[in-house]
Amino acid sequence: VWKHVTDPGFRWTEGVTPLANVGALAMIHVAYITMIIVGLLQPSLFGRFPARLVSKFHNLALSLASLAMVVGHLVGTYQDGGLSSLDAYLCHIPKPRSHLSELVFYAFYLSKLWELFDTFLLLCLQKTPIWLHLIHHSTTAGMCFFAYRGDASTSNLVLVTNCTVHTIMYFYYYYPITQIRRYITTLQMVQFVVVMVDLLYVTLTKVSPAFGPPCTGDAMTDYLGLFFYALFLTMFGNFFRQQYQGQAKGKRAELAKPSAPLIGSPDVVLTSLPVVMYW
Repeated sequence: VWKHVTDPGFRWTEGVTPLANVGALAMIHVAYITMIIVGLLQPSLFGRFPARLVSKFHNLALSLASLAMVVGHLVGTYQDGGLSSLDAYLCHIPKPRSHLSELVFYAFYLSKLWELFDTFLLLCLQKTPIWLHLIHHSTTAGMCFFAYRGDASTSNLVLVTNCTVHTIMYFYYYYPITQIRRYITTLQMVQFVVVMVDLLYVTLTKVSPAFGPPCTGDAMTDYLGLFFYALFLTMFGNFFRQQYQGQAKGKRAELAKPSAPLIGSPDVVLTSLPVVMYW
């Protein structure tokens, strides 16, 4: 990997760039699914790993890496001329990209593989990952891969919004502040809506000349992106409704009872998305 990324002419190339091929991606996900099955059937195998300590460093590192990718992306995109207009940033991305931009996009793809370690930590903590966590983590690396393969024009917006949210989210896992938990989930849903709007516009440019010249990228990649972002938005929205609105209703109901205590509240499991961490 180091040999490739230090090459001034580095470009993300399927089958050449390390881990940038369908075979490697499939093998990683087979290992990921196997790990989950083993962890659920034989939880004692994971119990001795110092997950609480390692998760601290893991979350802080992912937060800092996400911040570095936001900064690197903006600098690289400026060098490319991609910040000259909304069209250049969201639709017709200038080519070729600078070395820095290529590095950041590759780092973003690798970070989605790195995030699979979240699930390992949960299993080591003897916790069962929720379906939202499993679906989200098992699809994001593949989405990045096919977006780069299809030269998706939405890649810029996806990277900057996702890394911005993850900078905040993983730092929250490192240093939890319960009061902002629901706002992180809200921010994630805002991210999905913003990207979906861009995806919808990009798709419309490819089906009707009324929306202007077609944006760069393969149409099938855009359709898949719309499907998965709609799926994420639905699942995150459902979680938000159950986790936060349900809690609020429950607390109001408890307070309405004559025998309900006026101080204190039931313990709330520290749950955030897309990964569930317990401290």
